[in-house]
Amino acid sequence: MNRTVGMRIATGLVTACVVLGAAGLVRAHAGMTPLQSLGNAAAFVSGSVLTRIYLDIPGAEPGLGETLLESRKGEAPEGGTSPDGSADPSKPDGAAADTPDAAPATTSEEPPAAATPEAAAPSPAAEAPAAAAEAAVDRKLAFIYHSHNRESWLPELKGTGKDQPNEAFDADVNVSMLGARLQKKLEEFGVGAIHSGTDYNSAVKNFNYNYSYKYSKTTVKEALAVHDDLVYLLDIHRDSARRKQTTIDIDGKSYAKMYFIVGQGNPNWKDNEALAKRIHEKMERKLPGVSKGILTKGTRHGHGEYNQSLSTGSVLIEIGGVDNTLEESNRTIDALASIIAELAKDAVKVDAEAAAAPPEKL
Repeated sequence: MNRTVGMRIATGLVTACVVLGAAGLVRAHAGMTPLQSLGNAAAFVSGSVLTRIYLDIPGAEPGLGETLLESRKGEAPEGGTSPDGSADPSKPDGAAADTPDAAPATTSEEPPAAATPEAAAPSPAAEAPAAAAEAAVDRKLAFIYHSHNRESWLPELKGTGKDQPNEAFDADVNVSMLGARLQKKLEEFGVGAIHSGTDYNSAVKNFNYNYSYKYSKTTVKEALAVHDDLVYLLDIHRDSARRKQTTIDIDGKSYAKMYFIVGQGNPNWKDNEALAKRIHEKMERKLPGVSKGILTKGTRHGHGEYNQSLSTGSVLIEIGGVDNTLEESNRTIDALASIIAELAKDAVKVDAEAAAAPPEKL
C-alpha cells in the first residue's frame, strides 16, 4: 500500500515538473516547434531530476553529481558548438555560451597548443642572443687609444707654419679626434666603447717619443683592469705616406685609406691578424679600395709588439696620411665603426647562444 502511494506521488511530481517546464520553455522558445520545445523541456527536467537524485542519495560519490553538472555546462561551449562538435542551434555562429565559465570541448585530453602559455611565448633561450646583442651598448667592448696621439694632417694645420710631413703633429688637432668620433659612432651603432685621448707629451715627465708604446701600454692595462668586458683594443694612427697613396674617391667622395699593422713579436699575432683580416674583408665589400690591407712587422722591422700581446682583439690602424683632411678621415672612421659594431654584436650573439645551449650529454 505504502509503495503504491509513493509511486503515485513520485509520478505526479515528475509529471508536474514536465508540464511546468515544458510550458516555460515553450514560452521562452516561441520560434521553435512544439516538439522541439517539449524535447528540450524533457531533457532539462530529466537532467535536473537525475542530478538531484545523485546529489541526495546517501553515500553516493560527490564526484558523480559534479560530473553531471559539468556535462550540462559543456552542452553549449563557447563558439556555438556542442560537445559532439555539432552547432548549437540556440547561438549564432561564433557566439559565446551563457555560462561564463563554459569550457570549449576538445577531442584531446591535453589542452590545444595555442592555449598553452609555453607554446605561445618564445623561450628565454631563444630570446637571449637577440637581447644580448641589443644590450651590447651597455658593455664596454672596445677601447680606443693613440700611442702617437699628436699625429696630424698638413691641410688642417694651415696657418701654423707647419708644411712638411715631419711637422704634421699638433697638440690639439690630431688623431685623438678620430678616436673620439669612433667611440661616438660605436655607441650610436649599439656597442659600448671607451676612448683615451691622453696627451703623453704633456702627461709624462721627461717624455721620450721612442717610448710611446710603453706609455700607451700603461693606459691600456689600466682600462683592462677597470673594464672586464673589453675585447677590442684599437690603436688609431695616421700614416706618414703622401696623398696619392692614402686617398681614394668613391661615388664622388674622397676617403682616407686605412692600413692595418700587426706585430709578430707577441703570442697573439695570428689572432690579431685574423681580426684585421675580417675588418679588411668587410671594408672591401662596403667600400672597395679604402683598406690597403695588412702589414705584419717583426722585431727587426719595427716595434714588433704594439701592445697586441694584451688581447687577441688588438689591432693598430692607420687612417689616411699627412696630406688627408679631417673630413676624409672621418668618412673612413664612420665606415670602420659600422664594421666593428657588426663584428662585436655577432660575437656577443654567438656567446649568448653558446651560454643558452643545453649542456651536452656525456
